[in-house]
Amino acid sequence: MPRRSHADLARLADLVAAQRGLVTTAQLRELGLPSSAVNHRIRPGGPWTRVLPAVYLTTRAQPDRAQQRAAATLYCGERSVLTGVDALELLGVRSPRSATSRPVLVLLDHAVRRNSVAFVEVERTRRLPVPHSHDGHLVAPLERAVVDLSRRLQDRDDVTALVARAIQNGGASVQDLRREVAAAPIRHTALIREAVTAISDGVASAPEAALRRLWLTSSLPAPLWNPDLFDRNGTFIARPDAYVPEVGLAIEVESRQFHFAAADWERTMKRQGGMTSHGITVLQYPPNRLSHEPEQVLSEIAATQRVLSGRPTPDVVVRPQPHA
Repeated sequence: MPRRSHADLARLADLVAAQRGLVTTAQLRELGLPSSAVNHRIRPGGPWTRVLPAVYLTTRAQPDRAQQRAAATLYCGERSVLTGVDALELLGVRSPRSATSRPVLVLLDHAVRRNSVAFVEVERTRRLPVPHSHDGHLVAPLERAVVDLSRRLQDRDDVTALVARAIQNGGASVQDLRREVAAAPIRHTALIREAVTAISDGVASAPEAALRRLWLTSSLPAPLWNPDLFDRNGTFIARPDAYVPEVGLAIEVESRQFHFAAADWERTMKRQGGMTSHGITVLQYPPNRLSHEPEQVLSEIAATQRVLSGRPTPDVVVRPQPHA
């Protein structure tokens, strides 16, 4: 095997450093490294690892997620666009835990021929989005990444939580998500369509969406979802999960798991006391009761409304959430 010049080795080292320890066959060829040298390095027990076709990691370690993203981009080409879990991570939106082990999802123009392999899932599309640049990658817009991932999830709560995070923490809008869902292939979009509709009604979490679905099966008057309640002096009281203004009844779904910070849970406890002090009746339900005892929950809500219907309503100002 011929010895490489110091210049060649320095160029290789710079390239590998810039690519998170990765290099491709084409790049090695440009540097003049013969295929025999590559084969020597990826031999059993050798210093390199072949992680994807024609893509090598210059260590024996397993690639971490950032290296998998970089390898996927090298494999699919510089015009490939990351979407799904990896796009969301780069855009600062947390994916459901059930999705974090999914393959790196890459969008390619429909004319480009690449197959899904190993930790890379390729989706060829005629609707390649205008991407953003993040950390050396082309990344799909937030609403596209949300829809692409949601189409691959099977848990309704995961999809609702993802949509809620994208809107509350990522800056996505209901209108943008609706447009993206409408443009996507219709297969596997039922859950995200449902989630977007629920959140446009004011729902803000997966347990609230479960309460809304249950409520829609009943003949109970529709509540307001997450309205702001104030006293007559304009002092904010609370934002209950659901509120029936005709009788002054608030319903809270108690679940720390689906609130997005510990502080949210603490505020939940404080706001319930604030509502009670202003004459508002509060019913509290853990999410498992909504799924395991739906008829009993509806019966309790209906009975409470009947009792309250003969009483004066609390003297509070109700400001509903604007509908998207």
